[in-house]
Amino acid sequence: MTLLALAMASAGGQNLVDAEPMALRAEQLARSLFGEEESITLADATAALAQVYELRGAFELAEKTYSFAMTMRQDILGPLHPFKTLDLSSLSLLYFRVGAYGEAEALLRQGLPALTAAHGGDSLAVANALSLLALAYAHTNGACADALS
Repeated sequence: MTLLALAMASAGGQNLVDAEPMALRAEQLARSLFGEEESITLADATAALAQVYELRGAFELAEKTYSFAMTMRQDILGPLHPFKTLDLSSLSLLYFRVGAYGEAEALLRQGLPALTAAHGGDSLAVANALSLLALAYAHTNGACADALS
C-alpha cells in the first residue's frame, strides 16, 4: 500500500491524526522525486492533502491546497481535462460546506465548459454541476432564505 493510500485510508476512518502527516509526507516525496513541474503525482498528492485538511476542518488550508492542485493539473493537462474537473468539483463542494455560495457559483460557472467538454453535455457530471449551480445561485440571490421563511 502506498503512503498516499494509507493517508486516505486513515482519513476515511476519521484517523486524521495519522492521515495528515502521511499525506504531507506523500506530497513531499512526490515533490522531491518528480519536481514541481509536470508532475501529476504531485498534483494527486496535493489534492489528497487538501481532502485531509477539509476533513479535519482546516477549510482555509483546504481551499489553498485544492486551488494549487487544480492549477497544477491545468498546467500539466490543459483546461479541459477531466481530472481538472475533479478539482473544480472538490473546491466548489468545499465552498458549499463553508457557506461561500458566491465562490461556489463562480467556480461552477467557470468549470461548466470544461465539464461539458470532458463528459458531454448530456452527462451525469454536467447534470450534477448544473444542479449545484442552481443551488448556489438560489443561495446567493436569497431564494433559499425566501423559501424557508
